[in-house]
Amino acid sequence: MKIGIVGATGAVGLMMIKCLEEFEVPVSELKLFCSARSAGKKITFNNQTYISEELTEDSMKEQFDYLLFSAGSKVSKKFAPIAAEAGNTVIDNSSAFRRNENIPLIVPEINGDSLKDYKGIISNPNCSTIQLVLALK
Repeated sequence: MKIGIVGATGAVGLMMIKCLEEFEVPVSELKLFCSARSAGKKITFNNQTYISEELTEDSMKEQFDYLLFSAGSKVSKKFAPIAAEAGNTVIDNSSAFRRNENIPLIVPEINGDSLKDYKGIISNPNCSTIQLVLALK
C-alpha cells in the first residue's frame, strides 16, 4: 500500500507514522511531506530511514492508496482538493472540511463501512466528538 503523510514532521504526523508501524499496516511505499523549513528531515519507519520532502502541488498529483493529512486547515484546504482531483483518497485530520456536506465525516468504528470504494476527501470529527460517539455506540 502506498501511503503519503502530509505534516509528517509534526507531532501528529510522527504519531501517524508510529501507528502505521505499531499496527503493522502493510506499507509498500511511504512518502513524507512537510513544509520547506522541515524538508530533508530524516524519519525512521520500520527500521528504514526516509527523508521528508517539501509539499508541492505536483507531489499531490502523484497516485497514493491513502494520503493522511495533519498539517492544519490552511494546508488541507489548498492541497487536499488537488490530491482528491488526482484520484487519491485523502484522510484529513484538520477542521477544514468538517462542515462540508459533500465530504463524509467519518469515525471508522461507527460509519467506516460507508467508505467502501470511496475516493476523495474524508474528514474526521474533533477528538472529543470521536470519544463521545464511540461511547454512545
